Amino acid sequence: MAAERECPATLERLGGDVWVLASEFVHSKRGLILDSGGAVLVDTPVVMAESEKMIAAAQQARRPVGRIVLTHSHFDHSAGCQLLPHAERIAQRGAGGWMLSAHAAAYLAQEPPEHPDLKRLAITPPTLEIDGSAQMMLAEHRLRLIPTPGHSPDSMSVLVEPEGVLFAGDAVVTCFPPVIQDGDSLEAVQSYRRILGIEFRWLVPGHGPVLDRPAAVRHIEASLSYLEILRGRVAQLTTQGAPLPQIEAEVAGLTAGLPTGLEMVPEWHRRATAKIWAEQQASAGTP
Repeated sequence: MAAERECPATLERLGGDVWVLASEFVHSKRGLILDSGGAVLVDTPVVMAESEKMIAAAQQARRPVGRIVLTHSHFDHSAGCQLLPHAERIAQRGAGGWMLSAHAAAYLAQEPPEHPDLKRLAITPPTLEIDGSAQMMLAEHRLRLIPTPGHSPDSMSVLVEPEGVLFAGDAVVTCFPPVIQDGDSLEAVQSYRRILGIEFRWLVPGHGPVLDRPAAVRHIEASLSYLEILRGRVAQLTTQGAPLPQIEAEVAGLTAGLPTGLEMVPEWHRRATAKIWAEQQASAGTP
């Protein structure tokens, strides 16, 4: 079948019946939960061969995929839903609206696309949107769905019990600095604090290495401190009337507090600075 095409992504068991697909595409991580009541995907890869690999693994285990839980609506997490049009697709409120928005259409119209498979994307919105925290009871597993906005308004994390695996989506990325795409920096700070209060054994980020709890706590605490300091300094400089180029120069040294080993630090730091500055301008009513 299609899943037999060459696919360098790996699918490895993390604990119990929880599996993680690790992709070379932006260091992406996606989840597969095998349960006697049916398999559940946590996000789907944008690379169709990788989505097919996850579906095939569930079929081979005689646990066909009946549900997909989306940590957020962005297409690198939701594109593979098109391969399972009859599955229940669960997301936070607003996810479907974003998929069908003008902003999403502009993203898909980029040339070249972020990944070639986006050229044949069939947008497949959620079948169920929840508003806040929820629980999903499977035969052997409980999934706790926890809102963690910041990267995007509809971001949520998924805690799989009893294994204690937390799929954080892009609320926590472990290969880049904090990524505030179309969300809000204050909500990102609040979500970092919320995640620190969750009892998990393993943290699976949307992008980057999987971390055990001690390493994850260190990473989140460093990212949280960086974001709080950056927000405070940008607010201070904005209040003083400093233009964005001056602010960017003033806060350049704040990256020293970030976790070590990250990629694209200057680029994502610049984007975070500009995002926070725009929030400050909007809060002050400045056009």
